[in-house]
Amino acid sequence: MSTNLLQEIRQLGFQNDWKHIRILLHQLELQGGFKSVGYSSWQQLFLNEFHQDYFLELRCLEIESLLNIPVGTYSALDLQVFAPFNNRQIKKIWSMAQKQGVLPSKDSSKDVKVLIEASQEYISSLQSKINQLKQKLKTHSQTEEIIPKNPVKLNSTTLDLSRLPKVVRQQFYHLLSQCSVEVAVRYAQQEMKFLPNHQPNKPYESTAVH
Repeated sequence: MSTNLLQEIRQLGFQNDWKHIRILLHQLELQGGFKSVGYSSWQQLFLNEFHQDYFLELRCLEIESLLNIPVGTYSALDLQVFAPFNNRQIKKIWSMAQKQGVLPSKDSSKDVKVLIEASQEYISSLQSKINQLKQKLKTHSQTEEIIPKNPVKLNSTTLDLSRLPKVVRQQFYHLLSQCSVEVAVRYAQQEMKFLPNHQPNKPYESTAVH
């Protein structure tokens, strides 16, 4: 049965009937794929039986299966809109496109336009998230450089900030600006207990802000 499918696919290749080639590839996949005709991979099958263009149809078949739409719904050219994206992103873009109307419709060119707009919206949302993350990282890196508003009161404590890890110092400064010196110092002293060579009975030197 699978051998007969290979012959049909080969014949359709001569006719450039890619839609039906994809349908037959789907049938071959259901019957065991490349293994059912004695090959170790799709690549080996295509190189020996057909040509590399069949990989494109196999990917189109995968995308249509991913979106749960009939095989051969869109041409390979139509589905090029998904070329830069992985499967998870493709499903996301498809979901975004569905908000504009039910896909697939009877007008594939209209569908492609909607999919392009959805992909652009998705890329824009990713860029926005990246910019937000960059801003957070920038703010986070600058936090350590904040100069306390009340250094005199802070210097009256027996706390050596230079011994604290960077992330602890950042949180210390945050508490200092949002709460009080007492709250920030208690936090830092608590963190000190987890540092190596901590001596709880020995007072620390005067604070040195770095």
